[in-house]
Amino acid sequence: MNLMKLDEKEVKLFSAIRFAAEQLLNDKETPVLIVTHLDADGLSAGGIIASTLARANIPFQVQVKRQLEDEIIESIADLQPPRIIFTDFGSGQFVRLKEKFKDSSVIILDHHPPIENDESPLVDNWAHVNPHLVGIDSSHEISGAGLAFFFAQEIDPKNNDLAVLGIVGAIGDRQEGEENKFSNLNQMMVEEGLKSNLLNSFTGIRLFGRETRPIHRILQYSTEPFIPDITGNEDNAVRFLKEIGIPLKEGDRWRTIADLTKQERTIFTSALVKKMILGGVSPNEAKKIVGPNYILNNEELGSPLRDAREFSTFLNACGRLGKPSIGIAVCMGDRGYVFKQGIEISNQYRGEISDFLIFLEDNIESITEFDGMFYLNAKTEIKDTAIGTIASIAMGNRIIDPSKPLIMAALSDDSSLKMSGRGTNELVARGLDLGQAMREALAKINAGDEGGGHNVAAGARIAQELEEPFIQALNEIISLQLTE
Repeated sequence: MNLMKLDEKEVKLFSAIRFAAEQLLNDKETPVLIVTHLDADGLSAGGIIASTLARANIPFQVQVKRQLEDEIIESIADLQPPRIIFTDFGSGQFVRLKEKFKDSSVIILDHHPPIENDESPLVDNWAHVNPHLVGIDSSHEISGAGLAFFFAQEIDPKNNDLAVLGIVGAIGDRQEGEENKFSNLNQMMVEEGLKSNLLNSFTGIRLFGRETRPIHRILQYSTEPFIPDITGNEDNAVRFLKEIGIPLKEGDRWRTIADLTKQERTIFTSALVKKMILGGVSPNEAKKIVGPNYILNNEELGSPLRDAREFSTFLNACGRLGKPSIGIAVCMGDRGYVFKQGIEISNQYRGEISDFLIFLEDNIESITEFDGMFYLNAKTEIKDTAIGTIASIAMGNRIIDPSKPLIMAALSDDSSLKMSGRGTNELVARGLDLGQAMREALAKINAGDEGGGHNVAAGARIAQELEEPFIQALNEIISLQLTE
């Protein structure tokens, strides 16, 4: 990386990345345990690091976890790994990790706000790389996969092809800012991909399956954006297209959005934006169906991995439905049987998300409004691995009034209660910090410290019997943040 093109904060970040890379390259014989998060960003990051180690002939194993909870840390410690790389989490558990793995060589590549103040992150056999430690807000500037990519590039400049996975992870982590565009370090990855001819970017309709699915199916299964009266309803999707004069077929072949003529794209986009606004979606959100698309040139035509947004959804599905190893394998280049399994999982996931959104719409009256937030316990009606996604879509598409953050809960398999909160950039500008609020609420009721995240998106895990005091504490904290 040419440090001359970077500002002071970025220079400090890349210096930390270089320290971590040198730490890894000092020993190519000792096996490395890669531990990463199960969402699209985490799987992209894990795939980047796994590919990097494989190319460098460094032995490794990969474990994918939902979070670094106490029992997970204990299970990793039982393995007594000599070297570990944590990606897309670890900063929030820095002190515990330092205690448990003091005799191991550890690298943390995380973009979530650290809980503890780590003033000396680069010491001996430890490298804690986090943008927040040098004053960079990584909510929109760089994700876990982005950090993994720049680390991989530092290991070997030939790893520049992994920039596409960094972009996939950034999309999965909702890193796009105003006008759905990347900025700063994320944009540097885009430029790397364009320069290497690995990526093609253009402005157009941004709906899942634009090159691969029949148009009416795209509308039926659209969750981001959620289309009122159409998402989840095939008949209404077909009726909408017929009303605006868009033919569904060309001969015996179903048409895709990529098949639309320029005039048809204009008609389709205008009618869809109007439909969404009339259904209660804000004009700004509705217009986001048009924006930058990122096409991965090395993927086959018609593949769901060719569009970076679809690749991201593919990975998220693998992680959320309990098949993260498929996501890691695909990131590392598998396009055979494992990939085909992943396609089936992705289709299942999108169907479930559609069903969950319809459940949310049908149960709006069950949402409790507090002074500082909205709250819904979906119990077992929505999977605990999906509530964050559902909350994000609900806020982004104004299914829920965005004047307050939305907190959702769902019952996990271990009988604990998973909490996910989502806000908006406008609420953050008013003082909202959901990550801090989650941590303070846990501390206030002595419920441990399994919680945190970004200012606009965060989560926690609590015992069921602590639901009421936790929600009361969280509401008080958020109300104070927004008041101040």
